Amino acid sequence: MYFEDYQVGQAFDVAPISLSEEDIISFAETFDPRPFHLSHEAGRTTRFGGLIASGLHTLSAAWGAWVKSPENKDGTICGVGIDRLRWLAPVYPGDALSSRLTIRDKKLSHHGRSGTVYGSYESYNQAGEPVLSMEVLVLVACRSEA
Repeated sequence: MYFEDYQVGQAFDVAPISLSEEDIISFAETFDPRPFHLSHEAGRTTRFGGLIASGLHTLSAAWGAWVKSPENKDGTICGVGIDRLRWLAPVYPGDALSSRLTIRDKKLSHHGRSGTVYGSYESYNQAGEPVLSMEVLVLVACRSEA
């Protein structure tokens, strides 16, 4: 999709994803080696009661699902920022996460070749419990110069 294709209020359901135990541990070993991201045993001694995904892993995987979506294929240039990022609940191995991007606003750049699309992104586990929320800013090409 290009800048002109996005409409304020439009919502996109993103293909669901799941993080395996191996995915969670591998990510944690490299990027967030807290004990409760590395083993069930360490996680059992915490308020989470077991192994959980790093919040950064949840963010990367959930946003990656949007990046891989067919709607995001052509016009996206790059991410500009994330505001109000919140991890709302832990993500456990095998949780099925579904996400939704809702377009909140869009602004054409002064040169008219691209614009910024502002969206709310939420991810939920299989019980419908929110696990992640954030506001995203994405630079998107125009189909034609304004």
